[in-house]
Amino acid sequence: MSTTHLNGATLADVVLGGDTDLTQTFVVNRRTIPVPPGPLTRPVGGAIAGFMRWEDRRLDVLPG
Repeated sequence: MSTTHLNGATLADVVLGGDTDLTQTFVVNRRTIPVPPGPLTRPVGGAIAGFMRWEDRRLDVLPG
């Protein structure tokens, strides 16, 4: 919830076409790296998700 105000201001600047510090950040209008379809897509995605779950447990983010 702490970033809701910032996200709203950033979204408003993007929608209104403003060129501000908020619209110049890395996460605004960035291109994603496409994952080509193929036999490794599902195992690689599963490995990445597994790593993220492990890291959450390691950092005590998830309860239990």
